[in-house]
Amino acid sequence: MNKLLIFLAASFILFAVSCSDDNSPNNPADNKPIVSKIVKNLNADTASGGKTWTFFSLSENKEISRKDSATKKWDIAFFKTSIICNSGVRGPGNAAIQLISGTNFADLKTALKEGYFQEDKLNPMAINKSNTEKWYNYSGPPKHVISPKPGYVILLKTADGKYAKLRIISYYKDAPVNPDMKSKARFYTFEYVYQPDGSRKF
Repeated sequence: MNKLLIFLAASFILFAVSCSDDNSPNNPADNKPIVSKIVKNLNADTASGGKTWTFFSLSENKEISRKDSATKKWDIAFFKTSIICNSGVRGPGNAAIQLISGTNFADLKTALKEGYFQEDKLNPMAINKSNTEKWYNYSGPPKHVISPKPGYVILLKTADGKYAKLRIISYYKDAPVNPDMKSKARFYTFEYVYQPDGSRKF
């Protein structure tokens, strides 16, 4: 009888340890890799007269209504080729942004600590500030094509203080490989990774 009780007690301890391990923070199920998201055909010229931005939440992966433009619900916004973030003169968030070059999107594993920019009255465009820093090349006549610069990545601190990286894939509807003057412009396709845990690691 004593041997049976000892066996049952040992079995219970092993079961308890096993359950504890399943709930451990080191459990692979709790360390799922961050998956990049693709946004297609985000309309960046919704205005029917005047300038109207298209607001987007990276954490929610969705477009945010213009009526919420004065809130922290959005992180980044687009109008034609211009890009802004939710901070400074643009919104109540704590977002910041920078454009870096010479790196591949997939190879960028850690967001930079410094170099981020928030809009102010002198530099109202986060990416196109002073018209010296752009994410695209413009071909000029006769094609007049906007092409994302290869090796350029947008880094963001989001409105709620998290980190994200983003690369623009296309400025044209349905992301044609070789856009021309007939291609419908101002429809962003982009890829991004959002880190929800607050770290700079992707």
